[in-house]
Amino acid sequence: MAKMLLDSVKPVGVSEPRQFDRATSIPAGWLLLFVVCGLSFGLLAARLHQGYIPVDDPLLAHAAERTLNGEMPQVDFHDNYTGGLSYLHAFALRIFGIRLISLRFMLFSFFLVWVPTFWYIASRIASSLAACLITLLAVVWSIPIYPSPVGSWYSLYFATFGTASLMRFIETRHSRWIFLAGLSAGLSFLAKISGLYLLAALGMFLVFDEQNVRGSTNLERRTSTSYLYPVLITLAMLAFNSALFLLIHSKPGATEFYHFVIPGLMLSVLLVTRDWHNPGSPALVRFRQMGTRLGPFVLGFVAPVTVFLIPYAYTGTLGKLFTEIFVRPRARLQFVFSPAIHPVGAIFSIPVFVILLLDADLKGLISRRVAGALFCLLLGVTLLVSLRHPGLARWVWVSAATTIPLIVVVGVIILWRGRTGPEESSRLMLLLAVVAMCSLIQFPYFVPMYFCYVAPLAMLAFAGLSVRPRPYHSMSLLLPLAVFYLVFGILVIMPNQIYNKALSFEPEPQEAFTLPRAGGIRGAKATVEMTEQAVSMVLAHSGGAAIYAGPDSPEFYFLTGLRNPTPNLVEFLGGADGEPSHLFTAIEKAGVKAVVLNHIPGNDSGPLPAELVAKFKDRFPESVTIGPLEVRWRQ
Repeated sequence: MAKMLLDSVKPVGVSEPRQFDRATSIPAGWLLLFVVCGLSFGLLAARLHQGYIPVDDPLLAHAAERTLNGEMPQVDFHDNYTGGLSYLHAFALRIFGIRLISLRFMLFSFFLVWVPTFWYIASRIASSLAACLITLLAVVWSIPIYPSPVGSWYSLYFATFGTASLMRFIETRHSRWIFLAGLSAGLSFLAKISGLYLLAALGMFLVFDEQNVRGSTNLERRTSTSYLYPVLITLAMLAFNSALFLLIHSKPGATEFYHFVIPGLMLSVLLVTRDWHNPGSPALVRFRQMGTRLGPFVLGFVAPVTVFLIPYAYTGTLGKLFTEIFVRPRARLQFVFSPAIHPVGAIFSIPVFVILLLDADLKGLISRRVAGALFCLLLGVTLLVSLRHPGLARWVWVSAATTIPLIVVVGVIILWRGRTGPEESSRLMLLLAVVAMCSLIQFPYFVPMYFCYVAPLAMLAFAGLSVRPRPYHSMSLLLPLAVFYLVFGILVIMPNQIYNKALSFEPEPQEAFTLPRAGGIRGAKATVEMTEQAVSMVLAHSGGAAIYAGPDSPEFYFLTGLRNPTPNLVEFLGGADGEPSHLFTAIEKAGVKAVVLNHIPGNDSGPLPAELVAKFKDRFPESVTIGPLEVRWRQ
């Protein structure tokens, strides 16, 4: 079956009929895009207030407010991200008001650009109608599920923008699109350090594209052959794969190797073998060719990063910034880890690839219709059973969440066989590289929500394998599959708060905050009621002075509007600033009159040290208990 799949499935080419279809269907394409945008924008607008986790929205808003008040991320407080997102969110607070929802308004603003950009990419590899379905599927499986303005959504945004830029470069060969791709990678890095994954992905594509252009010219016919360039490519790929192994070395295992090493390893092997298979032209010529790509790409990446670094260079804090961005995040591996799905789970994705195979292999109109009817019936029954039995719904999720390595493996073999033209193969390589590298965002916290941050990119890569010109005017067998996952996302995933309850598929009652700074965001009823009671008690006994809340309780700083006397947003990233002696010294110096002690089990930072709790009880003798929260104060 694998051989049949590899022989039959290939990305769509730019054939004459397809060019004619695009030229004559522009009005219809624009109308379809308008409909898709309207549905997508309406869906996110309807769900913009949904979902609340204390260490997401409130933490980001607290960092943004400190930035708005003149503090520098990573210098005056330990920012969870690179720092650029705090400046963006501070701007959101300034223009939309000091409310949690303001940050979501900014997320929605980017979403308005992301949807048509995503549709543009899909339209390069599929018809306008298919692009609409792919876009709607990507929307349903992404931001509307949990519209919290976390850095991972911005990583998805900028990965899409960078991919679209290089898609345009493939068509026009103008270097300005490479510059914009580099700019997207730079902005992604400023939002979250995982932007380096996008940088690596786009760089791998540029290497592949240079090989393609060399292969389509007469350069390889020259008698002068140099192996210097292939040697450097080999060394670069060895360094790249060493970095992948170094990434997972603290949590090694077959699971991590399958999800986080195999995709990048396959792509690098492809690049190296292609170069050694036909080294071709002189090294100087190849370096010149590559320089015309890397030059604008690096310039685009460096430009926003340089602007961001200027105030740190001016204040002499570049060293501290470097430590906070590249050294301190390693603490996450000690406190935050969730294992990925075992590779055996990929068995459940086999039906997806079987449908892909049959869609490419079945030629007869009658056989396609019979197969389509059977798939519709089977998928319909599966959907109905999933709605009643969460156990099956979990396996449906697994069938999607384990596909990325398989998509990359199949795509790499197709590229190695060289059965597509330079333009088509460049498109496929771009999609494979982006999904392979951006899927690393799931490490080390491979919870269901983290797949959503990369799911739209996986859908594009899968579409790159599956879409092809058809000799018959017949429905694609992948249509019922796409509709199935679309309906599954709407009926099963969205109502069940997987961002907080994972794959339990048991909805929890929701309630809207009434606190002015919450902006009407809805969260779990028990959490909302407990938080509002605790905020009321803190405001009643703090005297307007600074407060302390911990561990991992940034919501009380923002929702009360009271100052945090420490540089910590969450304790486990504080290093020495999170030690009991430093914490209590900062608390005493700030004249704190009220504290909130969080005894909820499962905090990333763990429980507060016993000696610190004892000091709190001695210094703040009055107390009230609200569920697992303990509010203490002194007169």
